[in-house]
Amino acid sequence: CRYIYDESEKKTFQTIDYPLSNSFLSYLQSKGYQTQDDIDQGIWNFGLNTMFIDIPSFIDLFIERATAPFFVFQVFCVLLWCLDEYW
Repeated sequence: CRYIYDESEKKTFQTIDYPLSNSFLSYLQSKGYQTQDDIDQGIWNFGLNTMFIDIPSFIDLFIERATAPFFVFQVFCVLLWCLDEYW
C-alpha cells in the first residue's frame, strides 16, 4: 500500500485511490499518459513498474535439488537397477 502526503489543510498521509470502478471500455479507449508531466506524476504516485528477482547461482540450485529426498531416492533406485544385472 502506498501513501502520499496531503499538503492541504489536513497535513496527513493518505492512501492512493486506485481506479477500481472503471468500465472495461474506458480502459480500451485510454490513450495513456500524453505528456512528460503526466508520466512524472504517475511515477510519483505509483512508483516505477519494476520487479527485482534474486537469481540463485547454478551451484546453489543444484545443491538444493540434488539433496531433495525424492531425488536421492530416484538415484538410489537407478543405481540398484543398473547393478541388478551384476548380482
